[in-house]
Amino acid sequence: MEWVKIIEPIVNSYIGQLNMSMSVIPDEKGNIEVTIKRNGKIYTYDMLSQGEKIFISAIFKIALLMERQESGLMVADEAFNALSGENLNRILEVISNLPVQLLCISHNPEIDKMLAQEIFIEKENDISIIRS
Repeated sequence: MEWVKIIEPIVNSYIGQLNMSMSVIPDEKGNIEVTIKRNGKIYTYDMLSQGEKIFISAIFKIALLMERQESGLMVADEAFNALSGENLNRILEVISNLPVQLLCISHNPEIDKMLAQEIFIEKENDISIIRS
């Protein structure tokens, strides 16, 4: 549980941008329950929208890297497709200030427009062609 005490404030510093706060509550067996407080209401993790879950999960992974003072690569294989443009911008903003590279795989042209560099992989005559 020591790691939770370290990670929780880091996560809260970012999800606070969404007017949310997270609490991690351990039980006697060592299992944890994650609750989110937003606009005075308390939600369990499973009550959040898909986009909110993705945002919080990404921020949690980033917080783990930050706590270890590591750089890293985040691979998001269509993981951000359910995010609103606003939440995707928030994640991209957080990542842009950290030693984290994001590889985002998407078929969503709206997401493609928001990323710094695009790489397209297309099939021509059963051969993969890569272009940027």
